[in-house]
Amino acid sequence: MNKLLYPRLAVQNIKQNAKFYVPYLLTVIGTVAAFYISYALAFADDLPQHTRYAYLSSFMHVGILVIALFSIIFLFYTNSFLIKRRKKEIGLFNILGMGKGHIAIILSWETMYLALCGIGGGLFFGILLQRLISMVAFHLMRSDTAFGLAISVQSISATVILFGIILLANLLNNLRQVHIQSPVELLREGGAGEREPKTRIFLALLGILTLGGGYGIALLVRSNMEAFVYYFLAVALVIIGTYCLFTAVSIAILKILRANKGFYYRPSAFIGISSMLYRMKRNAVGLANICILSTMVLVMVSGTLALYIGSGDMVNNMFPEELCAEVEYTTAEAASDESATSEGLAAGFGAGQSSENTASGDEPFQPEAMQATLEGELVRRGMAAETTKTLYFFETSGSWIHNGIQIHRITTNASYEDICAVTAAEYARWTGQQQVQLAEDEILLFSPHKPGNTLRLVYMEDEGSEEKLQIYRIKEQQNKVHYFGSHITENVMVVANDTVLNNLAALSQDKGDRLHWLAHIRTDGTPEQNEAMTGGAETEKMDFTGTGRWSSFRFISRDAYEKDTYALNGGFFFLGMFLGSVFLMATALIIYYKQISEGYEDRERFHIMQQVGLEKRMVRRSIRSQVLIVFALPLVIAAVHVAFDFRLMTMLLTLFRLYNVQLTLICTGVVLAVFGLVYGVVYLLTARTYYKIIQ
Repeated sequence: MNKLLYPRLAVQNIKQNAKFYVPYLLTVIGTVAAFYISYALAFADDLPQHTRYAYLSSFMHVGILVIALFSIIFLFYTNSFLIKRRKKEIGLFNILGMGKGHIAIILSWETMYLALCGIGGGLFFGILLQRLISMVAFHLMRSDTAFGLAISVQSISATVILFGIILLANLLNNLRQVHIQSPVELLREGGAGEREPKTRIFLALLGILTLGGGYGIALLVRSNMEAFVYYFLAVALVIIGTYCLFTAVSIAILKILRANKGFYYRPSAFIGISSMLYRMKRNAVGLANICILSTMVLVMVSGTLALYIGSGDMVNNMFPEELCAEVEYTTAEAASDESATSEGLAAGFGAGQSSENTASGDEPFQPEAMQATLEGELVRRGMAAETTKTLYFFETSGSWIHNGIQIHRITTNASYEDICAVTAAEYARWTGQQQVQLAEDEILLFSPHKPGNTLRLVYMEDEGSEEKLQIYRIKEQQNKVHYFGSHITENVMVVANDTVLNNLAALSQDKGDRLHWLAHIRTDGTPEQNEAMTGGAETEKMDFTGTGRWSSFRFISRDAYEKDTYALNGGFFFLGMFLGSVFLMATALIIYYKQISEGYEDRERFHIMQQVGLEKRMVRRSIRSQVLIVFALPLVIAAVHVAFDFRLMTMLLTLFRLYNVQLTLICTGVVLAVFGLVYGVVYLLTARTYYKIIQ
């Protein structure tokens, strides 16, 4: 046989099945380009040697893993559509005398052509787009240095190896199916539809329970740490519930509708319900995939967008002035010092012990001396402190219980919270408000949670004992979060009198809790001067003689923090958009293949209906309503998932110090609207292909 026959037949087969092969080829090109770009950015040789640029490298390492796993699953999934449509043609070749060995050679040539065009085209577009996407990345990160522009030989090699293995595995799977099936089976399967699925009561109940469990977690978690611990469990439950919802619950609903004789035996309802029911097994998996991918796009893009837009507010809230100095010392040292008084917190709780600062011997921490040292350092560098604002606060931790917050030494509960405590006098001085008068058993609580009417302060040696207990009444509770410059209260802030906070310090003295002294300094220096002053090496040059004992000291520049914040949040946003684009491409392709496969399955059915007297107008109407329902359903369910996920997402964003719920809500709404528009355009474009096949 002519050696050129097989390559020619392979090319001819690809041309004849272009409506199936072209989308598959575009998918290979898109995933190859995405993988190459993520790999090139993760291992960029020209990445600046600065901590803030390590964020992008770390994020793109995550991108490599996600895109690699996604490519394996998705290319196997789309290949199943492709080989199903080809089986009738392959069976015909076999009946006409072509052996399965010859068919295997043709399929191998087809795969080789796809590999050359797909991997080669993907690398071409990846290299071509690498510069543009790198520019987008360092623009979002507000970088002043270009990076990730060099062509990466290592990335090319990794991409060729990964996708070569994926396409080879797809070929071997196709050859396996052709080998084990007879020509008659191949002919039948190419045009076979799905049998009517059975009603799976267990699967339907499992779907309801898992989906309810995921939603329940989203509604019942009480803190950002609980949200972090249980988030992926909630995601797994919702994914399982989504598949069960489409495969079992939807079938049960369709059969209930079919049992309603008055509704079912209307022409439009009869056509739509019977068609969806008999194909629901394949429909369900595809629709569930569309729903899950849509949810992933919406959550990733909206969350990272809110984080990026809110970066400016985060910087402003954390740094009201250009410089911030923070001194820490432990409650154990402060509480054991004989100089600690009932006004301890207002006066810095007396003394602290420090292995880092021993220049002042046994002297307690001297805040006035520390302030003078910092302002003198500014003068030495040619700057001046225009204003200096100071604050004392105490930080501990605890967990939520049914009637308050429980503070203990060992915190293993997932509802763990950081708790910031200040005196009423300090709070009034910091905020400029009138001081609130509190009794010795009263506190003010600032938290979005509702613990009840009391705050329980419990000192525990271990999880099974309660050695000390004090209960305080909550005089007033407010939901808004307060900012103390470089320190933000996570979700809980307590305002009380000096006696209460001294007791609080005594209760948790062995936990290693910290006292903090903050100084926010407005300077007349340039951003470069401020940033240069806060480096670790520069801090070591400062003379802290006379400042007393303290555990740690840090000096932070607003401008340096702003650069780090935008580098971190910009990198997150870039990763969200990058992965969101890949998942959006996958969603569009699944919709396209579903339209084609359903079109071929429906064509003969509707032709028979027209032959028995059904009007073409009614056929078109039933087609339109069926397709609209089937493809609108994943978007509606995805929107419901996002609505339940919103509370979890806002809690997780607080771990990045974004507390602006309104901003997150607006970003989620905008992303949902834009995605719905894109989804509608994809639906309309693919629906035209469906109608052409039907007609």
